[in-house]
Amino acid sequence: MKTPKPTNGHSSSDSLDVGMTRNLGRQMVSLATMLLAWFGTWAAQGADIHVPADYPTVQQGLYASRSGDRVVLAAGTYMENVILVSNVTVCASDGLDPTSVVVGAASGAVFSGGDIVGVVLRGFTVDGFGSASTGIWVNDTEILVDGLIVTGCQAGMDYAHWPTIKVLNSRFHHNEVGAVINGGVVRDSTFSQNSQNGISVETWNWSENAIRNCQIASNGNFGIAVNRLIDPLTIGPDNSIFSNAVADVANLDGFSVVRAEGNWWGQAPPDPSRLLGNVDYIPYVGGSAPPANGIIQVPADYPTIQMGLYAASAGGRVVLAAGTYEANVLLVPDVTICASDGLDPTSVVVGAASGAVFSGGDFGGVVLRGFTIDGHETATQGIWANSTEILIDRMIVTRCQNGLEEYNWPRIHVLNSWFHGNEDGMNLGGTMDTLIEGTVISDNVNDGIALASWPNGTIRNCRIADNGRNGITVAYEFDGLVIGPGNSIYGNRGFDIAYGDPDGYLPAENNWWGQAPPNLSRFSGNIDYIPYLAQQPSLVVTPTNQDFGSILLGETADQSFAVMNIGTGTLAGTVSVGAPFSVIGPSHYNLGVGQSTVVTIRYCPLAVGSHSNNATFSGGASASRPVIGNAHLPPELAVAPTTRTVASTAGTTTFVVTNSGGGSMLYDVSTEVSWLDLVDGEYGLNGGTITIAHLANPGMTARTGLVAVTTSDAGNSPVVVMVIQAGIPASLAIIPTGANVPAAASSGQEVAVMANVSWTAARGANSTWITITGGSSGSDNGTVTYNVAVNAADAARTGSIVVSGGGITRTCTVVQAAAAVDPGPDRNTLPHLSDNQSIAFT
Repeated sequence: MKTPKPTNGHSSSDSLDVGMTRNLGRQMVSLATMLLAWFGTWAAQGADIHVPADYPTVQQGLYASRSGDRVVLAAGTYMENVILVSNVTVCASDGLDPTSVVVGAASGAVFSGGDIVGVVLRGFTVDGFGSASTGIWVNDTEILVDGLIVTGCQAGMDYAHWPTIKVLNSRFHHNEVGAVINGGVVRDSTFSQNSQNGISVETWNWSENAIRNCQIASNGNFGIAVNRLIDPLTIGPDNSIFSNAVADVANLDGFSVVRAEGNWWGQAPPDPSRLLGNVDYIPYVGGSAPPANGIIQVPADYPTIQMGLYAASAGGRVVLAAGTYEANVLLVPDVTICASDGLDPTSVVVGAASGAVFSGGDFGGVVLRGFTIDGHETATQGIWANSTEILIDRMIVTRCQNGLEEYNWPRIHVLNSWFHGNEDGMNLGGTMDTLIEGTVISDNVNDGIALASWPNGTIRNCRIADNGRNGITVAYEFDGLVIGPGNSIYGNRGFDIAYGDPDGYLPAENNWWGQAPPNLSRFSGNIDYIPYLAQQPSLVVTPTNQDFGSILLGETADQSFAVMNIGTGTLAGTVSVGAPFSVIGPSHYNLGVGQSTVVTIRYCPLAVGSHSNNATFSGGASASRPVIGNAHLPPELAVAPTTRTVASTAGTTTFVVTNSGGGSMLYDVSTEVSWLDLVDGEYGLNGGTITIAHLANPGMTARTGLVAVTTSDAGNSPVVVMVIQAGIPASLAIIPTGANVPAAASSGQEVAVMANVSWTAARGANSTWITITGGSSGSDNGTVTYNVAVNAADAARTGSIVVSGGGITRTCTVVQAAAAVDPGPDRNTLPHLSDNQSIAFT
């Protein structure tokens, strides 16, 4: 029996000191020894001790146990503070039953263990009820916590010294701190809505990849607070850490780095301000923002349902293509998971491990629509709703212990679905405003619907038949539960309805009980069944509409409606629909009680555009279902421009991809040229911009690179475009460009040549007096040497050295000075001569 839901969740107490001193003196054992102890001590098999059948309390059962035994708790509430013993498992009777609740009888720890090994706690609820200091306290203890719910404590879990801890598939919520740990393994668990931290790491001392595939969200302080590290701590991959009040991860150890790669942080890219201290969070899950239309395709956009959910925005849809997905999925608020065709039972989610295939926490807006959940006979629940507001529409749920199970007052609506082949079709208790309508609950091993304490809601227009025990079991008193009208409840092997409250009357009027008047032996307890229905067929057609999507003009598309008689008697009817839709078959049906058929409608458009009509189903109250579709021309791939010419230097260039036809075109871009790199737009849908980076051209010759855009959706694929890159331009320069030399002959004059081309040097016109003596040609930098002859003339002369190459000519102008001329003696210096005197010149 469940404990009543506290009006305020749980009472608050003083802040838990998460910085308490730990004894660090114990030596660490080797990893091999630790693993041997880890697996070896839990291997023994023993007897089962049942509480309260064999012993009235959990503690007495433990004291009576031997190594390898299990203490098995029946559903109910146990007010105790329990001291654990070595090598004994404490578990729920049904493997995972949160209605087995151990409540702390006094302050202190609900469960505590000191210097013991081989402890297993599995599948029940630990409730501190706002007064327990700790849900599970371990002091040098080796413990496995599997499938537990821990709530209402100052710390859901805490430790002293060096315990060995493994936490799997559990939920720690509405505590002050979810768990205080120093090492071990934490996987596949939820830490949410704790008033302080989700997880406090005091001293991490040996584990790698120890916190992974967990949801750590909506806590009142930090998601994960890391106070001190001895060995590196890795958080991830595959955690979902978001919406914690102060920060998602706080590394308070100023000397170490917390590795937290491969996680989802509530958005992509993550907000770095949500991570305090040294936290490595790249790469992260969800490398791009959610799509603008809010639709995420699995596996086209993300390979798994969980990754699609983490990337989805509020109000978005995660759409499953036909196929099988092995997963245990943590739901998120305000997101719909649905089949790609609206109703496609071939989209099958199979539980990858024991536990719930889909599980939800304390949030709303969840929708599951139009696919199959298969527990494969190992899943404890197909859908587990813990304080969750959820709509289940047109689902098939099969081969689970419980097709649908709830805890802690969720709000559940189930419409037009089928629960069959489970142990219990539905196991519900303290639900709020539950509605089960138009649904078949049949051929389950035990009960079709099992209702525990204080159920509230309506069950109407359903077929609840051929279950192995009772059609509907109401164990205790109810609060506003109404069964009817319009249900067909018959053929269950136990009772059609069993009501366990001897003082109450269960309202179940206006239903069909397999015969009229009903057989009263089919009821157990006080059932108000009058008035009842005589035979009356009732038509149910699902889904409420069919969208054929957009198809190529000239092609056809088929969609189906499920037609079911959930009433009594025989349902006879026909199906009709207007063009461009037609009924492929069957167009007539004749259905007995509980029988169904599938009607296929074909869309065959003759013109481009949108089309709509109504499929009309007769019989019973009849029904009309809208059908819509769109026809388009085939996709046409276009890339512009066809050629880009770029400079020889490094840089980027772009091309634009468009779908110039109709429909949907998914394309890829590739190049096999090493000097081209795809920076952005490597793939896309219907169009986008391709950004290509090009390296610098090391040569002088232009080069061409090809870029191919390929799609399987367009007939003109591939389209190949070109990037033409210029070569390095020719360069030729000389120093000096001019020289002045004396009239005298000289040698060893130089002209420096700077070039990236082949060149030759020659003397220019009227330069016969210049002789090039060296460096008359070259292919890069070099030096031209030359001699000049004597200038005997009384005038300066000009010549040149001409250097040519690569279409470039450079000239060095050489000016040689004039020769010097002797003017003779100065007449003013000659002696005065008398008549008949002379001077002889030699």
